[in-house]
Amino acid sequence: NNYVSWVYSTLLAEIEKDTGWVSLELLNGVKLFTEGFDLQVRRIRNTVYMRGRITGLTEHPTTIAIMPEHFRPRDGYSFRFIVPSNGGTNAVFVFNPTSGTIILDFTSDGNVPAERWFSFNNVVFCTD
Repeated sequence: NNYVSWVYSTLLAEIEKDTGWVSLELLNGVKLFTEGFDLQVRRIRNTVYMRGRITGLTEHPTTIAIMPEHFRPRDGYSFRFIVPSNGGTNAVFVFNPTSGTIILDFTSDGNVPAERWFSFNNVVFCTD
């Protein structure tokens, strides 16, 4: 049946556009806030989602991870995003699509105590 073949191929094409959740390798002493809940990315078509909480940072700027190439926008423009942390503060991270680096740029209070966590839940950006 041609209709069934078309539905199957359409659904398969959509599934192939979803990477599922992919864990990022943490760098420079950065740790998971909760074991088993990795810092992760997922690409669905041209939208990238992040989730997870990290801790263990003690200074800024600090590179926390490298984004895999498939998740990076190709335009090469760096951009900043704000994530919440405990203690009522926020942090600004810089993402460089060319190198893939995700860097803690600064915190709203200027401090980076090692016990502070940073949440990447609800970070979303578009790619090509």
